Amino acid sequence: MAKKFVTTNGMNLLNQKLQETLAAARKVSKEVGEAAGSSYDWHDNFEYEDAQRRLAQVDRQIADLKDILAECQIIEPENQSERIQIGNIVSIAIDDDEKKLTLVGHGESAPQLGLLAYDTPLGAALVGREVGDTFEVMIGRNNREIEILRIFPPPESTN
Repeated sequence: MAKKFVTTNGMNLLNQKLQETLAAARKVSKEVGEAAGSSYDWHDNFEYEDAQRRLAQVDRQIADLKDILAECQIIEPENQSERIQIGNIVSIAIDDDEKKLTLVGHGESAPQLGLLAYDTPLGAALVGREVGDTFEVMIGRNNREIEILRIFPPPESTN
């Protein structure tokens, strides 16, 4: 089982998601009982079968989240700007188009906010790189040329 690295914030987000999913499971479990009725009639009962299906789906989500949490290891971003690591903000050129990204832990990606997980294809290609490095990486179906322009230390809120 490969470890998945997360920041403290990432671990908090995963634990929050688990708590929300557990609450959803309790709600759906109650719906299963209500759909069965006082006579526990589940034969040819669409509402009961639908609630059972939704409960099974939520149970799978809970199991998946627990598996992910078991694989997670909190990593504290180092206050450095020499090599790209989790927590660093990087300025890169993608085919001459400049982008500013923050490299984050597993499951913390939010591309619209400029957050890129280290275990995505681009994120994995960035880890360990230095200013001036150029390389190619497959993004989607296209091979893109990347150049590291600047590396900034992690902001205080990353960890």
